[in-house]
Amino acid sequence: MPRPLLILALTLSMGVTVACEPDPPPAQLPSLVDLRLGHHPGVDRVVVELDGTRAPEIDLQPAAGPVLEAATGREVAVAGGAVLLLRLDGVTAHDATTWEPTYGGPTRLAGGGGTVTEVVLVDAEEGRVTVAIGVRRLGSRVLRRADDPTRVVIDLPS
Repeated sequence: MPRPLLILALTLSMGVTVACEPDPPPAQLPSLVDLRLGHHPGVDRVVVELDGTRAPEIDLQPAAGPVLEAATGREVAVAGGAVLLLRLDGVTAHDATTWEPTYGGPTRLAGGGGTVTEVVLVDAEEGRVTVAIGVRRLGSRVLRRADDPTRVVIDLPS
């Protein structure tokens, strides 16, 4: 046992330098760049556009209660008979180097008489973007990810 400690002590006292490669920078999170609501024959479409190619974790569920801002706990009103919550984890709304916002559009989009009554950007904090989608009633929906540019698309039959 004393021998390995002695060798270690001698190595350290001789000023041995060990070259270590720095850790690679963490992959930059995709940023929110656009939020859209479109009305097409037979379907309303909500689109969240991101920069970058990294896929976020996506969760789309009916709201279990009132919609709340994460940072303040304040209730956010959303028009409609029901609300779907879209959560995108691993997404930011700020440039990683300048901290300037990457999305400067409206935080509320009004529906046009179809299934979707309103779309609200609820939060864009700490690597999670939350969007509330007010609907007349809960029904079928199709959630998909599209590329070039990276988008999360929700189609709701009207």
